[in-house]
Amino acid sequence: MALLTFGLARDQKALIPLTRLRSEFYRLPEDADLFKRRVLKKTVHELGHVFGLDHCPDRTM
Repeated sequence: MALLTFGLARDQKALIPLTRLRSEFYRLPEDADLFKRRVLKKTVHELGHVFGLDHCPDRTM
């Protein structure tokens, strides 16, 4: 079983735990705008996996 940290997508489903996307998780002040941006970016990322995209093998990008 894999450790679920930021998100998981498989079988045309995505799961995005929100806890680590909040600034408070890192003992920083609450930042609602940053949280919304992180949720949006993570959602788009996981939807890419749902639609069959993989991570880019070129780590320099």
